[in-house]
Amino acid sequence: MKALLIIPYLAISAFIPWEKFSISEGFLSNIFFDIVFILVMTKWLKLKLEGSFKFERGDVKLTAATILLAIGSIFSLKALGLGNPFIYVPALFLNLVILGPIIEEFIFRFVFIHFYAGTKWQKHLSSGFIFSMSHALSMFHAPQSWHPFFYLQISYAFVLGVICSLAFEKRNIIKPILLHMIFNLFFYVATVTNTI
Repeated sequence: MKALLIIPYLAISAFIPWEKFSISEGFLSNIFFDIVFILVMTKWLKLKLEGSFKFERGDVKLTAATILLAIGSIFSLKALGLGNPFIYVPALFLNLVILGPIIEEFIFRFVFIHFYAGTKWQKHLSSGFIFSMSHALSMFHAPQSWHPFFYLQISYAFVLGVICSLAFEKRNIIKPILLHMIFNLFFYVATVTNTI
C-alpha cells in the first residue's frame, strides 16, 4: 500500500511548473518539496540513518560498474550524436554532482526501498525501474528534440538505480550517494569540456 505514495510523488515532481516558483537561478523550489518529502517519510516510516562508511569487497565492483556505465553512456551519447541538455542546467556542479545525488538517493533508496515487495533482486529491479521512470518524466517538459537523449537516460538511470540499490543493501546511504556523485561527475566533466 505504501508503494502507492510513489505515484503522487512522481506526479507532483513532474507536473508542477517548479520553474515558476524558483527562488533564484539554480535553486528551484522542487528541492524544498523533495526535502520536505524526505523528512515526512523518514518520520512516518521511522527510518534510521546509517552514516558510517565501511569499505567492503563488493564496493570495488559497484564503483567499477558505475564508472564503466558513466563512460559507456557518455560514449553512446557522443556516438549517437545526441544533444546534451545538461548545458542548460544552472549551477551545474551544485545541481548535478552535489544536490541531485544526495536528494535522489534519499528519495529513491532511503525512502522508496521500503515500499517495494518481493525478493531482494525484485526490490533492486523495482528501485532501478522507478528511478529510470522519474527521469523519463522530464520528457513532459523538454522539447521534442531532447527526447532521444531521454531515451538513453532512461536506460542508464535504470542500471544506475540498480547499482545504487545494491550499494544500499546494508542501509548505509553514503555509498549510493557517492556512487551517484561519481557517475554524475563524469557527465559534469563531459559537459564542461564539450565532450558531449
